[in-house]
Amino acid sequence: MRAADPRALGRSALKVSQLGFGGAPLGNLFAELSEADAAAAVAGASTSGIRLFDTARLYGHGLCELKAAGLLRTDAPTP
Repeated sequence: MRAADPRALGRSALKVSQLGFGGAPLGNLFAELSEADAAAAVAGASTSGIRLFDTARLYGHGLCELKAAGLLRTDAPTP
């Protein structure tokens, strides 16, 4: 098994990586994370084949979701 190998999500037809990216640090949950570090972390995960990104409104009162959405856009510039 490789962490990036796709697997069905629940009973859906959606395929995601077996390993996910925990987005809490993007929302500055325990410490402030610079935009550059956030971009590098998301880009590294994506380049490694990660396709499951965990975000939640709880992580920085929505900051995690905003950062992740901007960084994961297909037309977003790469760091």
